[in-house]
Amino acid sequence: MDFLTAGVAIISVQLCMALAMAGLYFVDRKQAAGANYWAVAELLISIGILGIVLDGGATRPWVLSIANNSIVWGAIFQLWGLYAFYGLRRSNAPWFAAGIFFAAHTLMLVLGTPVLPRMLLFSLTMLWVVGLSFHTVWGAARTESTLGTRLVLGSLGLMLANNVLRIVAVLAQLSELQPVTKSVPAVILIYLVPLAAVVLYSIGLLLLYFERTVREHHYLASHDALTGLLNRRALVLAGEDAIQLALREHRPLSVALVDIDFFKSINDSLGHHAGDAVLTEIARMLSSLCRKVDLIGRYGGEEFVIVLPGLDAAGCESFGARLIGAARQYRYANEHTVTLSVGFAVLQASPVPDTWNSLLMRADVELYRAKSSGRDAYFVHTLPWAASPQAEERRHPVPALGSRAAAG
Repeated sequence: MDFLTAGVAIISVQLCMALAMAGLYFVDRKQAAGANYWAVAELLISIGILGIVLDGGATRPWVLSIANNSIVWGAIFQLWGLYAFYGLRRSNAPWFAAGIFFAAHTLMLVLGTPVLPRMLLFSLTMLWVVGLSFHTVWGAARTESTLGTRLVLGSLGLMLANNVLRIVAVLAQLSELQPVTKSVPAVILIYLVPLAAVVLYSIGLLLLYFERTVREHHYLASHDALTGLLNRRALVLAGEDAIQLALREHRPLSVALVDIDFFKSINDSLGHHAGDAVLTEIARMLSSLCRKVDLIGRYGGEEFVIVLPGLDAAGCESFGARLIGAARQYRYANEHTVTLSVGFAVLQASPVPDTWNSLLMRADVELYRAKSSGRDAYFVHTLPWAASPQAEERRHPVPALGSRAAAG
């Protein structure tokens, strides 16, 4: 394969990927953050390769300047795309690299410097920019290693190795190492290896996007979009499993049904944005009070359900006091008070084993009693649902701060 065929192949791949990245960005700008930078990068690199091919060894300074600077800027836009994709602050360092390269390369062209020193400058600049891209993806891969990140790292590693080999070849004074060459090793080093790296890199970027989309869909399938807690469906499934496990292992388990008092008045007086903020902040507060083994989810509207493995009636009393006390200290926008009403039901294995529905119904009865008694309180229900119409209930309105319950 000669340089012309290899160059056309790279240009074709780059243009196809530019079109794919642009389409990806316009279809889903939120998930495809960075795809716009990648589309511009592919286009710039195509222009650069086209310029080198069209120059054909004639060494027209303005063509070579546009071509080489386009490729450098293409690498920089690839880096900025990674910054945008991972939500990182865009570094200004590439601006300096581009400025230094432009000034030095232009001076070399004006002075008629041979191709090898110019290639050395180009390879050193690309080595640094690609190295920044590798470092960016490597940092993300340490916390989330996926096929997409590994593929991108592999392609960037190939680009780094290619530039290192170019630098070594230049330092060894290999005269056949020039953009327009009939040397097969030079064509492989200058065109075919970058072509393979570009293809792998583009596929890796597409995989990164699809992996993020799949993760997002899986997350939204089981979590509430506003609060980040488990949604109702996921909570029911996990709660049923927790109940079956507790019954098999004869361990205690409790369910808490939590409701924000007078939530409608918050929406009516302060607006729905304030209501959403209260829901989010209360969800965060509940999460901070729960253990890692607890399951917490938004059950609907302003209601939350907490599944508490290992917690018996005494544990519910202590936890209920903590919930009510923490809510009393909470102020929305440091001004508006918000209180909670909570109903607890403790799992019973006999005479009739509890199910998710029966346990939640008993918790709902206690929540209703808390509401009826004036709110800002919790109740604990400890007897089986069908055992007695006068089931044991414990009302805990929680005295003023500083008392036993509030301090619990």
